[in-house]
Amino acid sequence: MSKAEREVLTMLCDGLHELRQECAGFPDDRKALALIEMEAVARRPVLELFADLLDMRSEDVLEKQRGIATGLPGAGGGRADDEVFGCPDSGCDNRATTRPAGEPPWCALLGRHMRRL
Repeated sequence: MSKAEREVLTMLCDGLHELRQECAGFPDDRKALALIEMEAVARRPVLELFADLLDMRSEDVLEKQRGIATGLPGAGGGRADDEVFGCPDSGCDNRATTRPAGEPPWCALLGRHMRRL
């Protein structure tokens, strides 16, 4: 998987719940998002499909992702490493944290618990 596809998959996974809500009232967008999810689960390229859904150029989608991802070093939540979870099959770079001894977060795209990193 290319770096660009991995980045857009991370963006998709991180915002999937909101995307589903946003597309709920628009049948064409719901259908486009369903196709994107199906392709993403199969780990096929989704960058162009995602850009079409957002009505953006693929380069702009990636630039937006990179802008969102930047932050100040050390400004995170300060959770222990054993409380960090990632994509169940390492397909994206999405990360989630839980409270100590909490249940692992759920991957909305794959429908499985995320794996401890």
